[in-house]
Amino acid sequence: MQYRKSVNRKARLIAELLTFPTAMDFGDVSRVLELYGFELRKFAGSHAVFTGGQATLSVPTVSGRFVRAFVRIDA
Repeated sequence: MQYRKSVNRKARLIAELLTFPTAMDFGDVSRVLELYGFELRKFAGSHAVFTGGQATLSVPTVSGRFVRAFVRIDA
């Protein structure tokens, strides 16, 4: 039962990110990125930087909510 609950939560978070991205708080966005193998490297000012494999994502935030745009930075 716990597995199903976990899968449903993941699916809900992903659906919410795709449907209403600006309504999500930073913690939920962070969880979705972690599901895809990204790790939070630093949070400075109004941006959080996540890395995963060869990709780096800079996620802008305003008052604890993330801004819809993702900026991809490839090293």
